Amino acid sequence: MVISDCTVGMGITGSFCSFEKTKDVARRLVESFAHVTPVYSYNAQMMNTRFGKAGDFMHTISEITGDEGIRTLQEAERVGPGKLFDVMVIYPCTGNTAAKLANGIVDTPVLLAAKAHLRNGRPLVIGISTNDALGINFKNIGKLMNMKNILDHLLIKLISTFKKKLPLLFVLIQ
Repeated sequence: MVISDCTVGMGITGSFCSFEKTKDVARRLVESFAHVTPVYSYNAQMMNTRFGKAGDFMHTISEITGDEGIRTLQEAERVGPGKLFDVMVIYPCTGNTAAKLANGIVDTPVLLAAKAHLRNGRPLVIGISTNDALGINFKNIGKLMNMKNILDHLLIKLISTFKKKLPLLFVLIQ
């Protein structure tokens, strides 16, 4: 598989202070891969904050990726059976999202897409964005790190491409 031919699902959760960096990550993914589909958590879709309006942010991401994205559980259900992504990235991944993923809770489009994607045995890359990574959330990050960790050439290339550009901790799951 050539990395430039890959389809990437980009899960975006409500780490609002990371949204400017998220736009940069989306641009880098689009430059490197064939197609990027955003997958939004409900909070990322609906909450206006001091960092900006949700609708404006989603519009910008759609312009960058050329894709309106996955916004509902019903749309996210198709990820597994349709094998929609070669790799899925959750960036930013809040501590809440990491905790739910680590404990099998799938109540947002991002979490359902990630679960469905993992069921296909495909790689998931998580960019943790939490101010509590070494506190309460550390336990859940540890749980995620203990899930299947088989790195293939796709993930190794992905990591080598982005490790200097993305300052956050990456948890790798396959």
